[in-house]
Amino acid sequence: MEPGNLVIDSTNGLHFAWSNNPHDLGWQSGQFLGYYWIDYYTTTPVQPQAGDIAAAKYWGDDAPLTERGYPPSKIVDLYSKEVTAIGTFKFRITGGSNSWKSVPCLYIQDSNRVSAIRVIAGDAQDSPIPSLSIAAGDLVNVSAPMSTINGERTLGYLTQDGIAHDVSFYKVGTAAAPTRPFFMNVKSLGGAALGSTIGPTGASGANNVGLLVTIAGTVTSISTDERGVPVLYVDDGSNISGGDGIGCKVYLPGSSLQQGDFLSITGISSLEYYDPTPGNPGDESYIRVLIPR
Repeated sequence: MEPGNLVIDSTNGLHFAWSNNPHDLGWQSGQFLGYYWIDYYTTTPVQPQAGDIAAAKYWGDDAPLTERGYPPSKIVDLYSKEVTAIGTFKFRITGGSNSWKSVPCLYIQDSNRVSAIRVIAGDAQDSPIPSLSIAAGDLVNVSAPMSTINGERTLGYLTQDGIAHDVSFYKVGTAAAPTRPFFMNVKSLGGAALGSTIGPTGASGANNVGLLVTIAGTVTSISTDERGVPVLYVDDGSNISGGDGIGCKVYLPGSSLQQGDFLSITGISSLEYYDPTPGNPGDESYIRVLIPR
């Protein structure tokens, strides 16, 4: 849920926004308006703060951050961000082998659960299972440039041969309490595009790409991707296209689930570029993906 979407904070009143213009709404008991009693309010713009993931994602890839009040560097520095998940994402090697590999990654999230982002954690590899010293619940400092890979905003950069560059992270502590996931229906995953942050094709609502979420639904079909990694398509009645299946695409190596099984699963709201007929423009889209925690 990026800036410009509804956020409720019971300690400071109701924070709300229409479109991309967030406001604070201070309130007291009094006249009933919607679901809140309000007799006083003030509106002041709420802007992403430097050091927040939301602020980092707001700008375009490789934008000179000095133009936006950042230090004179193209590197984004984030401090004490909680790791919510460890995983991999697929990446096509175009520098020679023209094959698909798995890139290890971690996801970090702002403490207010407003925004989150993927961080490259190593070079492209054959195995879809990451092997990292970082774990969910760790607090990390991250320094990396902003990029967009396979449609998703990412900290770090990959060359055509899958070599990671200009990204560093290290553990600085452990979260006092683990971040709680948002429960969402399949249709709500991803949300609409917001600035430089892409959303699934045709999606609406708050952009939640990168956030920790939980979905529940039925396995509509099972297949494998270009790497040979097992893929489930999970739908809860939303009847959303997942590219080659109905529902959200879920990467689940080692799964023994069958078509028709019901499951609840927690992971990262992600997306990826889908092109059913490469070389024939016009049918490309971005589809909803869940990266299991």
